[in-house]
Amino acid sequence: MKQLALTCAILATVASLWGQDSRQILIEKSNPGDPLVNARRITTHYGPHGLPIQEDVEHWKNGKFEIHSIRDYLYSDNNLLIGEILRNWNSDQSQFDTSFVYNYEYNGLDRLVYETNRKYCKNECSLTTVDSSVYTVDGHLAKKYHFLLDIHTGLRTMQWAHFFEYRADGLMVKDSLMNYLGNGSWRGSLRNLYYYLSSGQLDSLIMDGGYNPIVGWIRSKKEFYVYNSLGQLTYREEFGPTMNLNKKTHFHYNSEDSLHQYQTYKWSTINHSWEIVEQGTYTYQTTQLSVNEISTGTKVQIFPNPVKNEFTVRLDGKELKDCQLILYSAQGNEIMTRSFLESETLDIDRSHLKSGLYHYEIRKGTQRISSGTLVFE
Repeated sequence: MKQLALTCAILATVASLWGQDSRQILIEKSNPGDPLVNARRITTHYGPHGLPIQEDVEHWKNGKFEIHSIRDYLYSDNNLLIGEILRNWNSDQSQFDTSFVYNYEYNGLDRLVYETNRKYCKNECSLTTVDSSVYTVDGHLAKKYHFLLDIHTGLRTMQWAHFFEYRADGLMVKDSLMNYLGNGSWRGSLRNLYYYLSSGQLDSLIMDGGYNPIVGWIRSKKEFYVYNSLGQLTYREEFGPTMNLNKKTHFHYNSEDSLHQYQTYKWSTINHSWEIVEQGTYTYQTTQLSVNEISTGTKVQIFPNPVKNEFTVRLDGKELKDCQLILYSAQGNEIMTRSFLESETLDIDRSHLKSGLYHYEIRKGTQRISSGTLVFE
């Protein structure tokens, strides 16, 4: 009943706020040798609070854009995301095929501590997962446990746990994913080791893809990162255990410091050279929303970048009133808004957000102070 009430609340909220501002991004992605362009169009609709209330994802198919999924959002009084509904259309566009309902709960410091994901097929609940998070005394994510929930008995079965370690300045140095085997027994599944530049930006990342009781952790990949003077990621190189797994990606930004293009290359062991395997272009369009760049004399610092679990945004200026940080996914979906109020610093927990590229804007009212790109590991 609680989940049903949440679903009704989300849909009712979206219906009451419909007709506000919207933002659209067209993403074109192609592979060399493939004459077809894989295009997606994402339209995000906003409520009067400036937060997204619905996003529509369309895929290019049969010579036109066809709806692929619709996602609705519900927020608390202090603008924390507390619920989502994701509805996926079936292939013939006649009805929704599957639906997912997400519920988020926070502690007194606005940090995510409990989340559920319930999947529905033909109006019947077929799967529920539960994630529970534990934080250190200084607010860092320390552990995250993942359970399967039996909807009939209410019993939870642990599947895995994620453990995190930090250095003195709060930057993460290691995280480990452990599978639970039962009877108090664990087996290592994934481990990441992080190394930083003096600026706090991630310099390199070592990923181990499994644990062998005899030889220990097994190396799977190592990554290196390069940034421009604005702190934006411009180059990433990946080294696998064999040459044919090596990749490198170049990122290019437009005049507004938003991601515009990228190209990914892979090492060919046949031709002994780098060959392009994927490239993408991002086109942005905003409707009913006036955002102008301004010069306020405000210095913006965001660190670390790339981000594992938390990042800090710091404004060095006097005009903090009405300033907000707005975070977008790489597809252009607005997913988070935080206000600076009277503080010069925001500490953001991103543990409930997926890995990938994200864009940010810092606004004062309808004016943009700064924008750029973050990488979430």
